[in-house]
Amino acid sequence: MRTQLAAVALAIFSGHALAADAPSASLRIRAVAVVPGSVPDVLGVQSGGKSAGKIHPKTFLNHEFDTLPLTTGKLEFSSDTDPASRIGACDLPAGIKSVILVFVPEVPGKPACKVIAVDDSPKAFPYGSVNILNLTSLPVRIELEKKSFDFKAGEIRVIPNPPAGPNGASAMKAARKIDGKWENFSSGAWPHPGPKRVLQILTEDPASKQTEVRGIRDVAVPP
Repeated sequence: MRTQLAAVALAIFSGHALAADAPSASLRIRAVAVVPGSVPDVLGVQSGGKSAGKIHPKTFLNHEFDTLPLTTGKLEFSSDTDPASRIGACDLPAGIKSVILVFVPEVPGKPACKVIAVDDSPKAFPYGSVNILNLTSLPVRIELEKKSFDFKAGEIRVIPNPPAGPNGASAMKAARKIDGKWENFSSGAWPHPGPKRVLQILTEDPASKQTEVRGIRDVAVPP
C-alpha cells in the first residue's frame, strides 16, 4: 500500500515538475519601419501597463524575430531609453502567435507612428502572395496586368498568386479616388513573389500628403 502511495505521489510531483519546466506560450514579432530612421533601433513594449520586453525594428523582413510573452489586447511602444515616451500602440487580434508590426510615421520629424499588426501566419498571409496595406485616408485602386483590385481607406487584403506577365512581373498602376474621380499616382512593375511573400504598403506623406507605395519583400525561407 505504501509503495502504491509513493508511486502516486511521485507521479503527481513529476507532473508538476514537467508543467513547471514546460516553455510558456510566446508571441513572435518582426517589426518593420516603413521610413528608415523614423523609430529608434530598440523599442520597449508594454502590455497591460507592464513591461513585456523589447523589439528591434528593421527596414526589411528576414528570418530574425523578437519573442515576447503571448498576449492579447493592446501593445504600447516607447523608446527603450525612455519608457515614459510614446512611439505608438496597436491592438493584437485574438489568438495571433506570429505578427509583423508595421511602423508608419504620423508626425514629420518625430517618432510618433501608426502601428499596424499584420498576421504573419501562412494561413493568413500565404507564401506566393502580396499583402496590400492601404494605410491612406482614400480609396485606392491597384491594377495588376489590367486586373483591378479596389481597396477602401485603411483596408488590408492579400492577393494570392497575383497575375504576372511572361517576364514574371506584374505591370502595375495605382490610382486614388479624390472627390469621386480616380487620380493616378504610381506605375511600374511588381515582381511576382514566387515562393516568398511581399508587403506593399500605401501611405500618405505626413508633410506633403502625397500617396506613396513601398514594397517590402519577406526573404525568410518558408517553413
